[in-house]
Amino acid sequence: TTIANSLKWVCQFGYEEMTIDMFYEELVELFDFIETSLSVADNNDKSASTSAGAAEDESNHNNAQQQLHAKLNEENSTSDYCTWYLRVLTAAQMKSNPDRFLPFLLADETNMMMDIPTFCSREVEPMGKECGMVTVAALAECLGVKVVIEYMDGRLSNNDAAV
Repeated sequence: TTIANSLKWVCQFGYEEMTIDMFYEELVELFDFIETSLSVADNNDKSASTSAGAAEDESNHNNAQQQLHAKLNEENSTSDYCTWYLRVLTAAQMKSNPDRFLPFLLADETNMMMDIPTFCSREVEPMGKECGMVTVAALAECLGVKVVIEYMDGRLSNNDAAV
């Protein structure tokens, strides 16, 4: 699934388009902003032939970074909207292939295994919940990216260095 075509896809798993459209649009706009900023920077790198041009390019790059930083640090705005939509993508991925993820779900406090919809409504969709390996794997699969999870709990790695 790509971000651009994800809205219709997540609606297949019980999400109302009218409810999530704003969150989807915010994520698309953020990626468009990043893509535009990167392509402008790339074009400027190719065309900067003078030191004055290079200084202007650096200034434009810094401005884009500041704009991105501001977007991602505004409370109840871009960051929260994008995070929630990514949570929806994660839940939809888990719902799209429940047999893939069900064996990895932990029992709740009653020691009863949760089904995928219950797990998603309790652990994936709510803001403020931490992501575990199952949810990270689901989002990575959904977006077609690879991730490496590093633990920083003092365990020894393969080369006997503390992680």
